[in-house]
Amino acid sequence: MEKDTLNSPRTRPVTMESTVEAILERARKDSGAIQAWSFFSTYYKETYGMRRYPSVTLQQFLENPELYMPDAKTLQHIQLNLKLKRALMQKHFQRDLAKLHEAKVVLLKDWSSYKEAVEIGPMTRTVLSGALIQALLQSPGSSLYKRK
Repeated sequence: MEKDTLNSPRTRPVTMESTVEAILERARKDSGAIQAWSFFSTYYKETYGMRRYPSVTLQQFLENPELYMPDAKTLQHIQLNLKLKRALMQKHFQRDLAKLHEAKVVLLKDWSSYKEAVEIGPMTRTVLSGALIQALLQSPGSSLYKRK
């Protein structure tokens, strides 16, 4: 089962009224829940074949990396740089949050209206767009609403 930190039982469900700060804070605190292929393509500029596993999180990858990355040399390269890349992601989240605040994007509904007008990094955009999709899927007024 895929881990979903944005809507885990420990956290409130993401809605259009959720703050972008709370969403990015959740992603920052649990960066292992981010899709591995998205992380690799953003911070390593290579997916390393992870597009074949779109639902695999970074945490799942790290628990059994040989399953997804049989090439030992590539795996070593990833593991040697992982701490630095995760720190860079944290820095990008902070920088992008400042840009969002400056643009008066506070709530997820603000993001849905102004996402093209605010220049932020790809990982922040991925996290917020994923949260927006989840909020729309759970919103009874939305044509995308899915009953549970």
